[in-house]
Formats: sequence, C-alpha cells, structure tokens
Amino acid sequence: MIPMEKNETTSLQEPTVKNQTALETTVYALERTLLAWIRTTLALLGSGIALDKGMEYIHQTRVSSGTALFENAHVIGIVLSCFSTLLLFLSTVFSYQRLARLADQLGNGRKTIFPVIATAGLVILLGATISILLLVS
Repeated sequence: MIPMEKNETTSLQEPTVKNQTALETTVYALERTLLAWIRTTLALLGSGIALDKGMEYIHQTRVSSGTALFENAHVIGIVLSCFSTLLLFLSTVFSYQRLARLADQLGNGRKTIFPVIATAGLVILLGATISILLLVS
C-alpha cells in the first residue's frame, strides 16, 4: 500500500469528475425509464379506449341479434384505462423520488427533472380525464 502525502485528502463530499459523470448517466437512465413508462401507459390507455368502443360496437350488434354475451361490455376498457393511469402515477412518484435524490447529489437542484415530471403529469391528467369519460358514457 502506498502511503498518502499529508497534503492529499480523500473526501467523499467533493465529487470527482468520474462520480459526477456516473450520477449524470444515472439521471439520464432514470429519465429514459420514466419516458418508457409514459409510452407504455399511453399504449395501455389507447388499448382501453379501443376495447371500450370496440366492445360497445360488438355488444350493440349482438344485442340486436339476441346473442349478447355481456350486459356491460365496456368494463374491460374502463379497467384498462384506469389501471394505466394508476400505473403511470405510481411510476412517476417513484421516479421523482429517485431523480430528486440524484439531483441533490449533483448539486444542480431539481430543474433538470421538471420537464419529464411535467410530461408525466400531463399524461396522468389525460388518462384520468379519459377514464372518467369512459365511466360516464
């Protein structure tokens, strides 16, 4: 083991360039993960709407012919759209907690995570609105 000179200090408080780069890479990876969750929940939300309207159409044609299988056929679409909204909300909360911790370690505050969280918030609002509209109709 090589002895350290007296003027050399090893402090965990001072981030090195390597640590700084690793933290930034982790922040970008978490942002990509949240954007993937947004993409996935938008696909689930779209599938819920398609199932709701498709099942409604199939139900209407089967009722007229007297071979209806379900009395309330759009429940699957409503459940899928509500599930996707809840899933995005939970993934946004989890991602925000991790991104906020990393942003504090980076020292640049929370300004870097605002656009991704704002996008997720808008999609949550859209999903909640669509879910409510499907419940009402």
